[in-house]
Formats: sequence, structure tokens, C-alpha cells
Amino acid sequence: MYFVNTANFNGDMHSFDIKNLRKFLKLSQTDFAQKLGVSLRTIQNYEKGSTAPSAESLLRLQKFSKQSIAENKSLEKSRAEETLSKEVEENKIHNSLRRLEKLLVLHHQKMDEHHGIFVSAFERIIKDNEEIKKDIQNLKITTEGTEASIAELKKLLKK
Repeated sequence: MYFVNTANFNGDMHSFDIKNLRKFLKLSQTDFAQKLGVSLRTIQNYEKGSTAPSAESLLRLQKFSKQSIAENKSLEKSRAEETLSKEVEENKIHNSLRRLEKLLVLHHQKMDEHHGIFVSAFERIIKDNEEIKKDIQNLKITTEGTEASIAELKKLLKK
């Protein structure tokens, strides 16, 4: 991380890298110059090392960089909290989907059980229906036989 520390500045431009600070803050040379209240040419000269910042410029630079770094940290923290919030929300959704999936599995199991019960009941109804048909057929046969017997008895009685 690059930031301005005037305590380390001894006039040597190698120990004071304004260009890296500007890039860290994601500012163009023009924007950086405006923020510091200096000209674009002055920023270019600072970055080339052809001139050193004045004490006043160093103080503005230090104040601005501390403020910008604090804002960046605050923004990063806010983004991290937002990311965490999104992850928490995604986990809630994921957990809800897993619960729904489990409920669907249980629902399908119950449907399969009910299907089995209905099939068994239907098969029993068909079997009972076949038995009833046989009973009716036997009753018809018995009835026909009884009617024939009654008809014969009537004939005999008439004689």
C-alpha cells in the first residue's frame, strides 16, 4: 500500500512516490492536481522527480491521502459488509431451496404410498366385482334351476 508519510520525506523523491499514491487512489493526474490545488504540470514534475513538493503541498498531500485512504477503507469495509450480506442472503435462499427439495422428496414418497394404497384398493374392488359377478351368475343358475323346478312341480300338481 502506498501512502504519504512526511516524516520519511527527506527531499529524496525515491522515498516519496507520488505517482504510486495517485494510482492507489485511482485518480488521473488532472484529478489529483485538482484535489491538491496544484497544476497538472506540478503533478507531472512531482512524479518525474524534477521538482519536490513544497511543505504546504506536502501537508495538503498528507491530509488528502489520509482522508482518501480512510474513505477507501470505509468503502472496502462497506463492500465487504455488502458482500457478506449477499452471501448471508444467498445462504438463506440455498437453505430454503434445500428444505423445499426435502419437502418435495417427502411429498413424492407420500404420493407413492398413496398410489400403492389406491392401486391395492382398486385391485380389491376389481376382485370383489369379479366375485360379485360370479355370485350373480351362480344366483341366476340357481334361480333358473329353482324356476325350472317350480315349473315342473306346477305341472305335476296340475296332473
